[in-house]
Amino acid sequence: GDVAGATAIYLEELELLRRTGFRSQFLTVYRELATLAQAGRDWPSAQRWLDEATKTARETNAMNWERGDLFFHQAVSALGQGQYARADSLLTEYLRGRDEGSYLRSQGWLRKAEARVGLGDLGGAEEAMRHSDEAFDSWRDRLSIPALRLAAFQVEQSIGSTSDRVPTLIS
Repeated sequence: GDVAGATAIYLEELELLRRTGFRSQFLTVYRELATLAQAGRDWPSAQRWLDEATKTARETNAMNWERGDLFFHQAVSALGQGQYARADSLLTEYLRGRDEGSYLRSQGWLRKAEARVGLGDLGGAEEAMRHSDEAFDSWRDRLSIPALRLAAFQVEQSIGSTSDRVPTLIS
């Protein structure tokens, strides 16, 4: 919950990466800084970090960024700013290229449910939540160790988790 502390650590990491020339990791750090800015509802900073991530992705030929993850992060910012139609459109693009049974696809569907609620489409939100549940279960079923399958419900990622989305969507 310490966004400022986490941001400071990522900024230190970024400086270390710059000094050592380990440019391949910049994209990850920029994405995390954008995510932290989003958590703090600092939309201009989030966009600046996403722009840096995009610039780095182009320089390092990380093609999946602009065709995938960038859509998700832009949608999170759009949701946070009440731009539900834009978020919905971005999430449609994001979900198009995702593996049917992945954790990230599950998160994309949950965010899409948020967008549909914002647009007043409760049926669409319910359908998106159903897709999220199916993607999560499919991903969880792929885990080979029973303990991992059980632990899957505790997964927390910087880009969101079921624990902070589902109760709000249900209400």
